Amino acid sequence: MAVNRLKLTPIVLLIILLSALSFFSAEKVSADGRIWYVGGSGEGNFSSIQDAIKYAKHGDTIFVYSGVYCEDIRVYKKLKIIGENVSSTIIRGTEIAVKIIAQDVLLYNFTIETKTKNETVAILMEGPYCKIKNCIIKNSEKGLQIKGKNNEITNCYIVNNTYGIHIEGNYISIKKNVFRNNTHCDILLHAFSIYGPVPQPRENKIDGNEFIDGGGIFIVETRRNKICNNSFVNDGIVILYFNMSNLDEIENNTVNGKPFYFILNENNIRLEDAGAIILINCSNITVEYANLSRTCAALTMVKCRNILINSCKFYGDKIAIYLKNSRDNIIYNNEFSFNRDCIIFSGDKYKNVDNIVKNNRFINNEVGLYFFLGNSNIISRNNFSHNKKAVELTACYCVDGHSDYNIFTHNLFYDNKVGIVFYDSVESVVENNVMRKNRKAIVAHATYKTTVKNNVFEENIIAYSGRYNWDGIIEYNVFSGNEEGVSGLFFSFSIRYNEFIYNEKGINFYGVDNMAPENNSVCYNRFINNNLSAVNNGTNFWDDGFIGNYWSDYEGDDKDGDGIGDEPYLISGEGVDRCPMMQQYEHFLLVKKPREGYLYIFDRGILPVGTKRALVIGDITIAGSAMGINSIYAMDENDEGIFYTKKMPFEYKWGLTTGFHTLTIQAFYKYDIVCTKEIEIFAIS
Repeated sequence: MAVNRLKLTPIVLLIILLSALSFFSAEKVSADGRIWYVGGSGEGNFSSIQDAIKYAKHGDTIFVYSGVYCEDIRVYKKLKIIGENVSSTIIRGTEIAVKIIAQDVLLYNFTIETKTKNETVAILMEGPYCKIKNCIIKNSEKGLQIKGKNNEITNCYIVNNTYGIHIEGNYISIKKNVFRNNTHCDILLHAFSIYGPVPQPRENKIDGNEFIDGGGIFIVETRRNKICNNSFVNDGIVILYFNMSNLDEIENNTVNGKPFYFILNENNIRLEDAGAIILINCSNITVEYANLSRTCAALTMVKCRNILINSCKFYGDKIAIYLKNSRDNIIYNNEFSFNRDCIIFSGDKYKNVDNIVKNNRFINNEVGLYFFLGNSNIISRNNFSHNKKAVELTACYCVDGHSDYNIFTHNLFYDNKVGIVFYDSVESVVENNVMRKNRKAIVAHATYKTTVKNNVFEENIIAYSGRYNWDGIIEYNVFSGNEEGVSGLFFSFSIRYNEFIYNEKGINFYGVDNMAPENNSVCYNRFINNNLSAVNNGTNFWDDGFIGNYWSDYEGDDKDGDGIGDEPYLISGEGVDRCPMMQQYEHFLLVKKPREGYLYIFDRGILPVGTKRALVIGDITIAGSAMGINSIYAMDENDEGIFYTKKMPFEYKWGLTTGFHTLTIQAFYKYDIVCTKEIEIFAIS
């Protein structure tokens, strides 16, 4: 069978030649390789940058005319990619706008952004020896993520990202750039892997940049980086070292036009005028009368001891003072206002200890004190007003650490959304404070042996809100004019000697997650003119078996005149006070057994006999209770001691001889006798 063949006539050859010229019209040849064009009006120019990369070869240049290029670009060849105008040549990606895999890539004169900030990266640099110059990098979660080594970022404007640059590589040069409004941080120096430890960034250089209104440079466990000659305006440096070896070099930087001090292994220095201060392994340093305002971390102390911070002003800082593994420091008479976090206690377990925070003013801050790991610190005579959270104590489960044994005393908490928040803390003490007009004065979650004592809670929405709290003490407090006094899920708490006055609810025990409050002891309190004095859920005890509480709305009688109502006081829900007090006693002693006019046979009360003496056959148990006292002392008619106790209620088995006896029981408050009972007895042994 015959086969038809195409004949290469002159006309056919002309058509093939014209087609080839049309295809290659987007390419020009230069001394360094070919030049490819994207956009513009040139005949045959590419409309996609990625298409130009596909046809380009190593060493070529791609020139991109002004326009918006909505694509995610992968650069896997050694290329120079140049935009016509930095403001009008825009690459707008969806997830990773530009991913550079090859080495020796130059990206120049572009605006690079992503459509959202949700898990997006403007530029991901995985290849080494690449350069980003004269670009605007904005509106992404990460402006740049640099994993390769020996890359350079120069003369760029990095703005409105969550993270400006995330450096995971080594030998990176960040020079003469402007960072502005990167919310979480401008530069993050930290490598992380879910599969375990990875080498940390080292020997990078951040030199001659401007940082404005951003989250600062965050340094986490890095090695020998240099941060020098930078200017910070409402910005700064945050150090979160976990390892003290191979520290970075930080020198010749300014914060708001004032010097940035980085001081290592020094002592006996006095500092005043500064923009920001970092102290590492220092002691006996005084920072006094300094205005450390509008920066990311105004004063950082790592492994420091005996530092005095006195009469300084911290205004508008993201972190005013950051303490890590520091002890025996004094923060005194300073003013903190409009900061995100005023003082952060962080570090390893039991290494941020014995610091004193005294006589400071914390006004209009997000968080006053934040204890990430801080133990045995004293917080005294401070004013916490108009803050979102005045104090927060939390736990660090990665090191099995808690913020325990801290003492809060003689402070004012006024008009805060939350006064003190406890999470998983042990044996904290809150005493002698005034907590007024807070939304929640104290919030406690999963605490153990917290003591709240001698405080005044006035006009709060909730004075003390707790969940899953064990073995705590709430005593000698005044709860007045609150919507709720004590509210939540408690176990084995002692709630005694408090005054609940004019509250909507005095005590509100409620269940959570099918759990109900249990074994709480509520007695010796005064409930006066509350709308609802108490709500009970679960098995709790509203008296000690002898003495309960005083309830202003109790309507029962006291026919025997012992000061205890004859009928129980019923509590909303499931509770009952079997022994309501008839009056608001300051000191009260009740001897329930023996009582005059009763016959007791072998320690059992049989019947009233109408005599002025108690008639006792056999031994007798002396039983009763007292409130508002420190101790009980019992003696016989010969002034010989029978027993002494501080435990209430009290019981003592007394063996009597046949005859007449006088039992005298004295109640002591401090060193004074405040109550006395004398009981005449005739006994037959």
